[in-house]
Amino acid sequence: METIISEGLYRVEKIDDRFYCINEANSNNIYLLMGQDKTLLFDTGYGYRDYRKYIARINRKPLVVICSHGHYDHTLGNYLFDEVYLHREDEALWRKADNPELKKDAIAIREKKIPDMRQMMSVDAYLKTSGKDTKCRYIKEGDIFDFGRLHCEVIEMPGHTKGSIALYVKERQILLSGDSISNHFVWYAGKREDVASYMTYVNSLKKILNYDKPIKEIYSGHGTYPLEIGIVERMIECMYHCAENTNEEDLPVISSPDGTGRQFAYKDTSIVYSDELMEEFRRELNEND
Repeated sequence: METIISEGLYRVEKIDDRFYCINEANSNNIYLLMGQDKTLLFDTGYGYRDYRKYIARINRKPLVVICSHGHYDHTLGNYLFDEVYLHREDEALWRKADNPELKKDAIAIREKKIPDMRQMMSVDAYLKTSGKDTKCRYIKEGDIFDFGRLHCEVIEMPGHTKGSIALYVKERQILLSGDSISNHFVWYAGKREDVASYMTYVNSLKKILNYDKPIKEIYSGHGTYPLEIGIVERMIECMYHCAENTNEEDLPVISSPDGTGRQFAYKDTSIVYSDELMEEFRRELNEND
């Protein structure tokens, strides 16, 4: 990996001649993957600044923008584009986050890690951004995007949100996973109406393990990359070990604008969960014994 641009809140890393990662605020991984005819932009991040100038330095082909899910740290940058692809289940999640108050929270979250970030952006301009004119096109399981000698297949991954998806890149045998697979903690303490059950999430992870095409590497929405396929098995184990844990009061508590949860760590994975959803998961496991 080679860092080719580093300006304020944005760092562009060259993975190879046709594959780049735009890291935003030391948090989000926004991927740029070039085909012969078109280029994929996977997720749009917080959109603190207009980062399209960085894309223009390395890409001249038409962009196709696909979001892994509807959380604000992956979709607030949608205002930069005329249209985006997103699962139907998550459009409302994006739209309701697209407001000045949530954007203030989005700044406050990263400001804890980057104290001078307000000097790296125009706060007033950011709070006025809006994706209301950005068209949302829906995607579903099995949809194929042809970028020219580069094909991406949509895999539905309900769990982290109801409309979470991953993209399988056929020619590279890689998976772009969004937040569904990560060595950064998986946030799973959101509002009940926005997330799928933990059992559904475990089944989504098993679906990747049983996928009928080879997966050599996984590129996540946060944390380091690439990841190897073995992390999926460890994430499943993390969910089961978390359900068995009886020392919940000793676990760290993490809060965000989306809710508050306990963080359970297992090997190189962790989950931030809500007590309500974990109790539901435990009941389901007991019923299946």
